[in-house]
Amino acid sequence: MPPTTSTNRKTPAMKTLKTTLLSLLNMFQDICGFADYLSGVKSASQVTVRLEKLDEMWENVNDVILNIETHDDYDEEEDNCSKQRSEFSSKYYDLKSLLLDKVKEFQEPPALNQSNRNLEAADQATMERVRLPQIVLQTFDGNIDDWLSFRDLYLSLIHRKADLSEVEKFHYLKGCLAGEAKSLVDPLPITRGTL
Repeated sequence: MPPTTSTNRKTPAMKTLKTTLLSLLNMFQDICGFADYLSGVKSASQVTVRLEKLDEMWENVNDVILNIETHDDYDEEEDNCSKQRSEFSSKYYDLKSLLLDKVKEFQEPPALNQSNRNLEAADQATMERVRLPQIVLQTFDGNIDDWLSFRDLYLSLIHRKADLSEVEKFHYLKGCLAGEAKSLVDPLPITRGTL
C-alpha cells in the first residue's frame, strides 16, 4: 500500500465547499439576528453559547474559503471569496464585540443612576462631617521648619477642594499667614485678577 501524502488526500468537490460556506454564512446570519434582540436577552448563557459557536464559525469559514481558493477548480475571476471573507471578518468582529459587551453587562452589578449616586455621595459626606471633629488650619509665619506641615494641611483641606473658588482659596491662605509670610502676601488684593 502506498504511503498517504497530501496529494493522495481527497479534496472535497467545489460544489461541496461552496455549499458548506453558504451554510456557515447562514448560521452566522442567525446569530446576527439574535444580536438584533439583545435587549430582550435574560441570561448570559444565551449569549455565551452563541459566542462559542461564533468562534467555531470563524475558524470554519476561513478554512472553507481557503480550501475554495486553493482548489484546482477555483476560478478567481468568477468567485468572490475575498469579498466574502472581508465582509464576514468585519461583521464577525462587530458581532463578537457586541456579544462580549452583553456578557459583561450580566457580570457587572446594575449601575446606580446618577441621581442615586449623587444622593449617596452627599449623604456620606454629611455623615463624615458629623462624625469628624473640625480641623483648624495652622498658622504659617515663614518658619521653614513648619512649611511642609502647613503646606500639606493647606493643600488637603483647602487647595484641592473642587467646590471652593480660587478667590475663597486665596482668602483662606491669607487668613492662615502671620509674620513675614503675611507681610509678603498682604499687599495682594483678594480678587480673581490676582490669581
